[in-house]
Amino acid sequence: MRTVQSRMKVWRSTQANALVFGPFADAARTEIVEVVQ
Repeated sequence: MRTVQSRMKVWRSTQANALVFGPFADAARTEIVEVVQ
């Protein structure tokens, strides 16, 4: 049970991060790709 709860905690935090940082992550990713190329 403990592992399931911790997994849910991690999953929820990742989901929250995806919701908050999704657009920013996309913008940063394109910038990083441009720098690398």
